[in-house]
Amino acid sequence: MSRYAAFVWDPVEGAPVGACSAALVENLRRSMPDWICAFETRGLVVFHSSKPRGDFRAYLLPDDCGIVLGMLFDSDLSVDAPVAIDGFSARQYARGGGKQFIEDYWGGYVAFFNDASSGRRYVTRDCSGKLPCFRIRAGAVNVIFSDINDLVGLPLPPFTVNWEYISAFLFYEQLQVRGSGLNEVTEILSGDIVEFRGSEVEQRVLWDPGRVARRGYLENDSRAREELRFTVQHCVERWASLYKVVIHSLSGGIDSSIVLSCLSRSPRRPAITCLNRYTDLASEDERSFARLAAQRADVRLVERDWQCSEGQFGSELETLLPTAKPSLAIIGASLDMRVRNVLAAEICAEAMWTGQGGDHLFFQERSSCGASDFMRQRGLRSGLLSAIGDAARLSGESYWAVARTAFADWRTSAPWQPSHLTGRKSYFALDSPSPDHARDYVAHPWTSGITDLPKGKQGQIWLLAEVTNRHRPAPIPELAPEHHPLLSQPLMELCLRLPTYTLLFGGRPRGLARTAFNGYVPSAILERRSKGGTTSYWMQTVRQSSSYLRELILGGTLHREKIIDGRLLDPYLRFSEPIPVAVFPRLIACISAELWLRSWSNAGLRMAA
Repeated sequence: MSRYAAFVWDPVEGAPVGACSAALVENLRRSMPDWICAFETRGLVVFHSSKPRGDFRAYLLPDDCGIVLGMLFDSDLSVDAPVAIDGFSARQYARGGGKQFIEDYWGGYVAFFNDASSGRRYVTRDCSGKLPCFRIRAGAVNVIFSDINDLVGLPLPPFTVNWEYISAFLFYEQLQVRGSGLNEVTEILSGDIVEFRGSEVEQRVLWDPGRVARRGYLENDSRAREELRFTVQHCVERWASLYKVVIHSLSGGIDSSIVLSCLSRSPRRPAITCLNRYTDLASEDERSFARLAAQRADVRLVERDWQCSEGQFGSELETLLPTAKPSLAIIGASLDMRVRNVLAAEICAEAMWTGQGGDHLFFQERSSCGASDFMRQRGLRSGLLSAIGDAARLSGESYWAVARTAFADWRTSAPWQPSHLTGRKSYFALDSPSPDHARDYVAHPWTSGITDLPKGKQGQIWLLAEVTNRHRPAPIPELAPEHHPLLSQPLMELCLRLPTYTLLFGGRPRGLARTAFNGYVPSAILERRSKGGTTSYWMQTVRQSSSYLRELILGGTLHREKIIDGRLLDPYLRFSEPIPVAVFPRLIACISAELWLRSWSNAGLRMAA
């Protein structure tokens, strides 16, 4: 990951603020002597690491209007040329804080805009979430950064644990909100904008998926297939042009196979090595499908048993560099990074591509929402019976039950209820929301004000909000950082404008994607109904680590501070009781949160009691 840090303040506030900002800037210069000061004006200074990767550039805007860090592509899909922004456009972008900018460009970036005419400054993070972005306040100066460890040399206030956030994380391990594990740190979520107006700071949504969905739906199935195939290919091609060598995580599922198909067809394709992970459990071994996809694309396939990973939790995880938030993904990556780095070093890979986001965009859903959405959007029109039939096949419900639900939803316009939160129990956390408040407890800003949309589309936005904010910097060296080409703005916007009953074409999860890539992806993969997994590997890892994990949990801060009841976890850590599937992610969340707390304690950074 290419790192950066920026300082924002109000230059008219006087000498004390100027002295504070100067001290912060000078401290960063000393602690990061090889970093580049890429932009400097009154009230805004931006630095980035001196060794940016091929997918990270600094776009300096004319007329002192700011700078964009990351990668930009023109939103005109016919344009394939380096981005060049003129002075008139730059001033327009700065005045609007990026409102027009997100219509003209896409990619993976964090933009810093300086509007000299109003004295306002803005920070905008693109909707893909590719570059991490956080903020903290040091006196009257706001610090924007990608990795909290880069701030070690700065005179910042002590950090304190945000126990409310920790409790929410233990309740819902996929939590994606602006708060963090530290009271002093706020995440700038994907699609967010932060406006600095004098001494006031306002953070809000800029790229709004609800607004995108309201632009109008593509109802024609044949056109939808063509648009989907073209847009996926376009996004993959743009990203492919930036790399010379990549690893592609090829599970053998539909999403990763679609990405590989498009990648192999790219005019400026990099050298591709596919990596498949498997276990001895038949339901988790997808090698036969991965081999079909690799053979079709004519690329090398490397197969690695999950047991090649570190194999167990241990005290070395307590010495990981601290992060702003605990995360299941970070713990998983830490246990598996050695395998990935060995392969990356062998072939000099620059990135590890994935099919992440396909579940959310192509819509992996087995509910009857397609019929409800049809009635909400089109009413009692031709095609309703077909939509009911597709929804019945998909959900396993009777035609009558589907029709009754669709009619009730049409009459009441009831909001979508997250099934993964309905009736959810905390299991181990002692402070968790009541069932009536669970939705508000973990709701992402994108999910506010979308009840006018069809229920299935509301659900898609909920799921999309989770995946675009899921990946944050790994606290260990990562030779080939993960890249998720499906999480690209043009594709996200297209899928938001495709009705759920079109995405679920034929009564199948990802139905439209299956038909769109017929002939491009092996038919055996397109016809798959099951997905692989890694549950057995993680279960075995916990079993092999049970002695360490019992000491970690029962002797840990969460138990001592009565955030969790460690005695409730003890039977599962002893394996005296089988671990239910619904409980297992919550157990891993407890482990992740405790390791996160210990990483802060062991790092020697300032953490207030």
